Amino acid sequence: MSFPLNKSALARTYFPELASHQACNRLRRWILRCEELHEELIKANYRPQQRHLTPRQLRLILYYLGEP
Repeated sequence: MSFPLNKSALARTYFPELASHQACNRLRRWILRCEELHEELIKANYRPQQRHLTPRQLRLILYYLGEP
């Protein structure tokens, strides 16, 4: 399965019942609650306000949060 690098689209795959901005907010909270993921994303130059993820950032999210 192919996953989008657009953070909003990825958030909607995790939370399809929510509006785009709500899905992004929930994904952001999940990232912050998973301290290991958050630390690894920071090392991968992740910024919460970025709209697109790098392939490495996407792999980290999928590894720690699992596939949607």
